Amino acid sequence: SSCFIFTGDGDLASVKKYIEEDGISIDTQDENGYSALHAAASYGHKELIKYLLGKGANVNIQDPDGDSPLFVCETVEIAKILID
Repeated sequence: SSCFIFTGDGDLASVKKYIEEDGISIDTQDENGYSALHAAASYGHKELIKYLLGKGANVNIQDPDGDSPLFVCETVEIAKILID
């Protein structure tokens, strides 16, 4: 889905459009089981993570391997955002 491409790219404006205008569920998962929060955490997009969490994204959502966004994040800074 385009929403996941925009999330991976850190395109906050386009992600907002998909969620707020097009009504895409905040916890929708792609064909690999990744949610927008997984993608944002994996790529380190802080503002996007904060936006998704503020919209109620499930921080504990898991992909088919049982990995949460916290597991796929690459930095302590991103982990702290997810934990707070």
